[in-house]
Amino acid sequence: LYRLQLQEYEPRDILSRFSKGAKTATDKTIRKICLDCKICGGKLDSNSVDIAFKKHMGNNVKEMDFASFKQFVEGPLSQEYARAKGCTQDKAVADLIEKIKAGSPKMHGTTSVSNDRATQALTDVSGYTGSHKNRFDAETGKGKGLEGRTDHQDNSGYVGNYKGSGTYDKTH
Repeated sequence: LYRLQLQEYEPRDILSRFSKGAKTATDKTIRKICLDCKICGGKLDSNSVDIAFKKHMGNNVKEMDFASFKQFVEGPLSQEYARAKGCTQDKAVADLIEKIKAGSPKMHGTTSVSNDRATQALTDVSGYTGSHKNRFDAETGKGKGLEGRTDHQDNSGYVGNYKGSGTYDKTH
C-alpha cells in the first residue's frame, strides 16, 4: 500500500525539486531532502542518513537514480527512521512518504532584507543633496552608473589639442 503511494507521487518530481533539475541525487541531495522535509531530528541525524546511504549504495557509487531513490526510502532510510522513532517499518515508510510529499527545498545560509532606519536613510535617494543627487534617477531611484559620477566632455576636434568640436559658432 505505501509503495503505491510513493509511486503515485513521482520520485522524479521530488529529486528534480531538490537537485535543481538533475536526474540523479548525491548524498548531499539526500541529506538536503531529509533536513528540509523534517525527517532528521531527535535520534535520527544527518550522520545516520549518510550511513544508510552508504549501506544502500556502497562506497564506490556516489549518485542514485529514481528507482534507487524509491528503494532507499523503502529500505535503509525507513529502517533508520523506524529505529530512531521506535515504530514499525511500515509506519516509518508511510511517515517518510508523507513528509517527502509535503516538503519543499528551503534556502539555507541566506540573509533577509534589512529594514532598520539606518538602511532606509542610506537607500532613500530623495534626501541626497549636492552632486550625490545627480548619481541617481529621481523617478526610479536607480543609479545612473558612470554617467551620474562624471561630467563627460567631448574630446574630439579637428586639430590635435582642440577640445570641444562644434562649440566655436555658439560662442561668437
